[in-house]
Amino acid sequence: MNYADITRADLLDPNNLSLYLAEKGYYFVLADESKESDTDRVVFNAPLFASKANLLPPQVVGAEANLLFYFDPEDEEDDEDEVGIPYKGIVEVSTPRKIIINALEEKEIVVDKRRFYKIKVHEKGVITGLTTDTELDNFENPIKCVVSDINLGGVFLEVDEGDRVFNKDDVLVVELEFLGTKENVSSKIMRIKNLDNATGYGCSFLIPAGSDFEAFVQKYVNDNQVSQRLISKEQEDREKAEAEEHAKAQAAAKVVKM
Repeated sequence: MNYADITRADLLDPNNLSLYLAEKGYYFVLADESKESDTDRVVFNAPLFASKANLLPPQVVGAEANLLFYFDPEDEEDDEDEVGIPYKGIVEVSTPRKIIINALEEKEIVVDKRRFYKIKVHEKGVITGLTTDTELDNFENPIKCVVSDINLGGVFLEVDEGDRVFNKDDVLVVELEFLGTKENVSSKIMRIKNLDNATGYGCSFLIPAGSDFEAFVQKYVNDNQVSQRLISKEQEDREKAEAEEHAKAQAAAKVVKM
């Protein structure tokens, strides 16, 4: 395993559904290759400002755990979602703020792909602050942004040219307002893209699966899927009706000529 290329890890339940998705750095740490221990191990840490709902999911010490490790895409301009490499290990420590899994080895598992279904949207957002491992910097003047796509794993933000510029690996506090509800979420910048008169930031949510925020995003994604399918169906029906009318008009014109 090339530790340097890993960007995040997903802790899975026995059915291989996501329990906790964490970014490399403070939120999960892989043992260094020069360690004295004979086994690989991974340490998950809860976010510093985690509420009770966002603490780590309890694990059974001594039980097998499934994980997915994600790697930087070879093409940084690629908008496609990353594919995780499945691993298994043994739970060594499990507390609400720290989980340690050792004896890692690669394995074959089937993963729920729904987590990464992405929809195109156009919603308003506000970047209210920037977090580090030790402190939260609330902006005196929050920065407006546009949410152009979203899924359970993250969001793509567009910030107008001339506003504050952020860097890859910065962790933003983003206020999202969907479905008549405002939610704040920590989002780590995974990639940056230059757009016309704006800068785009592909961000990964730093939240555990099953949280209230994930349920909020899932409902928003589901509602938009239904809406977009209805719009697509209406357009398809309209085009079909127009084609039928056009065919009837052509048939009528032929009859007149005869």
